[in-house]
Parts: sequence; C-alpha cells; structure tokens
Amino acid sequence: MHNILLFLRSKIAWIGMVYAVWILVYLLFALGFYYSGFSYSFDWNLFVYSGLVVTFLLILFLLWRGMKEVPSYALLQQLADQNVVQFQASKGNSLEFDLFWQAYHKLYEQMKADQMQLEQIHKRHLQFIHIWVHQMKTSVSSLSLLAQQYESEQKAHVLEEIDTLNDGLELALTMARLDHFTQDYQIKAVRLVDFVRQVINEKRKLFIRLHIFPKIEMEKEDMEALTDLKWMKFVLEQLIQNACKYTAQVKKEARLTFHIWEEEKQIRLSIKDEGPGIPKQDIPRIFDPFFTGENGRQFAEATGMGLYLVKNIVTSLHHAYEVESEVGVGTTFHILFQKVTKM
Repeated sequence: MHNILLFLRSKIAWIGMVYAVWILVYLLFALGFYYSGFSYSFDWNLFVYSGLVVTFLLILFLLWRGMKEVPSYALLQQLADQNVVQFQASKGNSLEFDLFWQAYHKLYEQMKADQMQLEQIHKRHLQFIHIWVHQMKTSVSSLSLLAQQYESEQKAHVLEEIDTLNDGLELALTMARLDHFTQDYQIKAVRLVDFVRQVINEKRKLFIRLHIFPKIEMEKEDMEALTDLKWMKFVLEQLIQNACKYTAQVKKEARLTFHIWEEEKQIRLSIKDEGPGIPKQDIPRIFDPFFTGENGRQFAEATGMGLYLVKNIVTSLHHAYEVESEVGVGTTFHILFQKVTKM
C-alpha cells in the first residue's frame, strides 16, 4: 500500500494536467459552438459523462503504469533500507528504473572495488602498528633493565619516562584493536572489588611516584557486574593515569577514591580525584578525539585520545557513563555496569 501511495503521489501532476486539459477542451468546444452561430446551452449530463470517460481512461492508464512502476518503488524502498545489494531488473520494470539501476550498479561496483582497496591499506597499516608496538615494547623492557644501573634519583626519572612510553604504546595498540572490537571481547561476571584492587596493584609504582593514595569504598565485597576484563582494564587504567597526572600537578599528596555501590538494576563504579577539575565549558568535549582542553594545555601534555577511547570502549560494552567536575575540587567519573542477577 505504501508503494502504491508513492506511485500515486508521483502522478499527481499528471492527473491534474489530464483534468485541466479535459475542462479546457470542453470549454473550447462550447465556445466554438457559441461563436459559430449554433444555439448552445451548458449540458451537465454531457459534462459529467465526458468526465467519467476521461476518469475511466485515466484509471486504465494508471493501472498500466502502476503494474510497471509499483514493483520498482518496492525495490527502491528495499534499496533505501539496505536490504538489497544485487538485483537483476526484470523486463516489467519501468525504463526510468532500468536506467537508474544500471547507474547504481556501476557506482556500487566501483564503491566495492574502492572499499576493498581501502580495507587492504587499512589492514597493512594495522599490521604495521601491531609489529611496531611489540618491537617498541621489547626495547622499552630492555631500557627498564638498564635503568636499574642508575642512581636512585636518575633511576626514578628514567623509569617515569619509560612508563610514559609504555602508556603511549598501549594507547596506540588499543586504538588499532578498536576497529575489531566485536571480534575481541568476552562478557562475563566480574567481581568489581577484586578487579579494582588488581588494577590498583599494577599501578602501584605510579601511585608511589606521584604520592597518590588510592582508597576503595564499597557496600559489600561480593558485587558482580557483567563486562569484559581486558577492555575494562584499559578503561580503568586510563582514568587512573589521567587522575594521577592532573592531580600531581596541583597537590603534593592526594587521594584517589574508588567507590562501588549497588543500585536497583546496576552497579556504579565511581573514580573521584582531587585534581584541578575540568572547566565547565570543556566537559561536553572531553570525549572528543584530540581534544585536550584547558587542563591539557595548562598542566600536562595530553594526546586527547585517552578519554576518546574510554568512551568508545564503554559504549561498545553497553555501559553507561557520567562525569561530574568542579574546578579546584576535582573530577568524578561514573561507570554503570549491568548487575549480575543471582537466582
């Protein structure tokens, strides 16, 4: 029915023109009789009869054209809905549709060839990124071993730079993997308290070096959420690194609080720092790629990609997220997980 209505809408101008010509012809004949000297009076019966004949012929014409064009509208609708990729136009289709389909088919084949070429280029690029990152990680590990020979003050500085290199390499590797996210994740029940403790333990050198004291607050130990450990580990590490990096710029010692509590249908993990806070005008854009904001320029070097990746990963895992911040007080990131329902 929808396609029939589309067909009739496309023929409204034709229908209007047919009736306009009919009325014009009728009036011309009437005027012709009148000026030829024939006595003539307007005949309603003849007018209605001629109108019915015109309508009948018009309906026959529309039925004939409809049998050809309505199937074409149906195919175009499927094409618009991306349900048709390849299709052989039958002889019953309209000439306009056949011409359109030939043009579309040529453009589709060209697009497919270009897409395959771009995919090959992208694949080679990703392979290079993976190889390069792993090679750099090997070199960074060697530098870590060499750094042990330095004196304590020099050693701390070198290890700090090595950690920065490691973080940058991990960021590049995660960004390269993100394109294949759907093929590389596994959702399962995770005990959030244990997960947070594990990440904090792995980041203990960062906390010690910057004098940041992590603290976990929770309602109970056994709260479980559905997520992917590997991807969420990257998310939590990024949030910790950002919090520590900016907080250390404004305080010699500070706390980083991890609050885990249970809501009706979900579990909320909040990471609260005591850093400089995010200016109000920057908050809507902190998840945009390459956006560093006022803090990135004022306090520390920033790539603007960490929170962009955090947003993409959290969204892909179907977790909600929220940000609260006050300049001079600190920032709190909230991640909301689906709660494991115990039978």
